Amino acid sequence: MTPALTLHPTSSVALLSPVDHITPEEKAAIVGAVKFWWESAPRTERTDYIAARDILLIDWLWHTGMRVSDAIHIRFDDVNTDTETVRFIVSKRSRKTPFVHEIMLSKAMMFEVMKYRDRWQIVLKEHGGRLFPITRQNVNKRLTTYRLLARLPTVSAHKFRHGCAMNLLNQGVPSVEIAFRLAHSSTQVTESVYARMTVGIERKMLEGVTW
Repeated sequence: MTPALTLHPTSSVALLSPVDHITPEEKAAIVGAVKFWWESAPRTERTDYIAARDILLIDWLWHTGMRVSDAIHIRFDDVNTDTETVRFIVSKRSRKTPFVHEIMLSKAMMFEVMKYRDRWQIVLKEHGGRLFPITRQNVNKRLTTYRLLARLPTVSAHKFRHGCAMNLLNQGVPSVEIAFRLAHSSTQVTESVYARMTVGIERKMLEGVTW
């Protein structure tokens, strides 16, 4: 008689479910919801500004992978237009000593930041140059409004950080580079959270394999 197959639990990160994150499709849907909210709201300078700020913040969180607590303190002067980088203070609660980190911005992201700066110079000046003069709590309130309009499940600002990492992972970016962008203390931290195999990653791998 053939013995029954016994399945044993595994601790391999490759077989764990991906961390809960925003997907590219969900990110696009949320941006679409911001535009829908803007088009439905009274056309005032304030609503124009809120829509522009929120779209840039969504793009920023997705592109940089920053924690929202760090992103909301970014000032335009932190962006180096020559090197296309941004310097910011990493102030994770579990860290006793915050530190300064610097990462690259894409040309597309730089273009959006410059366009935003040019359009809203007066508002930026009123808030000491801060790109996103909004509290962490209000960021999540705004995201709740948009995710309801987009008919998406629960969305939080931190899921954009996870989305940034998973998007890079799905495109084959090495964990050491993802760890640097997210300001992780080591690649072990990155791999323990994000290094999960997906069908999409395997598909890309198989495209370059000769059997």
